[in-house]
Amino acid sequence: MKEKKYQQGFSLIEILIAMTILAMFAGAYFFGTANNVNDSMNMREELILAKLCELKINELILMPPKLALSSTLTTDKKKFDEEFGGAYKDYEYEIEIKDLSLPSLNKLNNLLGEEEASKSSALQKKIFEVMKKNIETAIWQIKVTVQKKEGGLSYSLSSWITDKNAKIQIDFK
Repeated sequence: MKEKKYQQGFSLIEILIAMTILAMFAGAYFFGTANNVNDSMNMREELILAKLCELKINELILMPPKLALSSTLTTDKKKFDEEFGGAYKDYEYEIEIKDLSLPSLNKLNNLLGEEEASKSSALQKKIFEVMKKNIETAIWQIKVTVQKKEGGLSYSLSSWITDKNAKIQIDFK
């Protein structure tokens, strides 16, 4: 009998190898696609948090609250329920207000060394103290943190705001 020299079709082993390679590529493709979808969802949440935080801090810069030492003791935690037509009811924000605290002239002089510290005159000290008081009463730090109620994602922004009602002393006597 004569053997056939030409076979038609693929053998079972060839089909199994081809299917294994195809399955590996398909698995890698779907794994990569799932990661991209997950990253896109996280990025969307981060963009919403950043947008809400920017809107709230801009609102506070344009219309600052009444600034007093008592406002630094508490932080307001509020929800976005009523704002934006209830579109962001799953988000809440916290406002933290801090007064500015500058170091004394003596501490600054200690950083410069004894030779520079001895050069400070009484007038320089008086001017520094008046300016320090003016700056500390006029400038406040405000921090806004927006957080999603579920999931624990949060975003924070800080800025300086000025107290338009602050009494500025210009008398250096």
